[in-house]
Amino acid sequence: MRGGTVRAPALLAAAALFLGGTPSAVAAGPVRYPNLRTLPPDNLYFTKAKIGGSTHRLLRFGNTAWNAGQGPLELSAKPVDATSAIAYQRLLDARGRLAARRVVGRFVFHPSHNHFHLENFARYELWTRAGYDAWVASGRTTGAPFRTSKKVSFCLLDTFHISTGRGPPGRVYANCTQSGLSGISVGWGDWYSARLPGQFIDLGGSIPPGGDYVLRSISDPANILWESPGKATDERESQPANAAVTAFRIASGVAYEQLAADDFEGGTLARWTSHRGASVQSGGAFAGVRSARLSASGGPAFLGRQIRLGRTGVQLDLQFRIVSQRTETVLAAIRDDRGRVLAEVSVGTQGRVRFRNGVRGWTRATPVTVSRNTWHSLQLRLRLKAGVDRSVVTVDRTRALSVNGRFGTLPIGRIAVGDPHRGHRFTVHVDQVLAEGFR
Repeated sequence: MRGGTVRAPALLAAAALFLGGTPSAVAAGPVRYPNLRTLPPDNLYFTKAKIGGSTHRLLRFGNTAWNAGQGPLELSAKPVDATSAIAYQRLLDARGRLAARRVVGRFVFHPSHNHFHLENFARYELWTRAGYDAWVASGRTTGAPFRTSKKVSFCLLDTFHISTGRGPPGRVYANCTQSGLSGISVGWGDWYSARLPGQFIDLGGSIPPGGDYVLRSISDPANILWESPGKATDERESQPANAAVTAFRIASGVAYEQLAADDFEGGTLARWTSHRGASVQSGGAFAGVRSARLSASGGPAFLGRQIRLGRTGVQLDLQFRIVSQRTETVLAAIRDDRGRVLAEVSVGTQGRVRFRNGVRGWTRATPVTVSRNTWHSLQLRLRLKAGVDRSVVTVDRTRALSVNGRFGTLPIGRIAVGDPHRGHRFTVHVDQVLAEGFR
């Protein structure tokens, strides 16, 4: 995903071909500009590779750039030779007519991907969490990442629909050639999975020591693309506008990517993509001054979070206190990306902790019981790996259950805290929720 050096004649030709306006005899309307955004990097993991004759450790991850603007991010090319082309951005009006055209760099053919990429489209940075927080606190003036990627090139395509209420219902840009159009439609995103060439940061000879880190991804870091008239709108053109971060921790050589975290001190449930029968309460928290209250009288009472792009491993930690209970009460669940339960932990009316494999349809009681009106810790861990899926339940730092078996073939796509089922009656307090992805 890296390009080579630029030939001087090609650069001169690119400079001479900077164009504006519309070539059509029919006057175009006002430009509908794209608005480039980045999703937090996904599916982090460490691997090894031979680089320069020695073994290097790599942090691999997926990356998604998407278009939140009013017009498509559309690119065209003019070939220079068999392996490179001048890259143009085509700016369109509301009717899809060409309103302006700008030279924005060049395309280079990448044999490993077998198509053309726009150069210098992305940059990846690895920070310690403390270093990143200090950099932000300084107004982004003091500090630097301790590892960065080389300049990363992309083939821009419609991979999946992110903002489903906006933009075309189907893919418009589907290939990257020297003669066709490429780009990202309004409401669509371009996802590069962690396994693709170039989707990594080179760590050198070893994985960083255990601790808290931040992975930052910036789309269009040199601001080569036009997202506003005259590139004058910082809310669209600046690096902070086009960047996203993923917080993660390293423990025992494994990257644990933060998928969701809530201590409810903010007083809202805004960090959850869905919730019913839930509220934030003051007083009686496990830590701080607030916790979540899940109360069911025959209806659902839960907090739900969608995990975009899926994961093969998820660890869900929380603190819970059962206040009252008349029926079986589900505390935590891990689901696939279609919503089917993969692994679920519940507590019976006598306090017995139970585990259910929702795909195979069996339930197993653990030897652990919990008392009411007492805070307990729960960890539900599930890893899907080619026929040797494994789930572990830990209560109050004691392993309550460890089972191997099949938990389905789809990736993990959702987590839930509380009970989404009807007919159950209970009140449970929840605090210090943390969901992490791992491989």
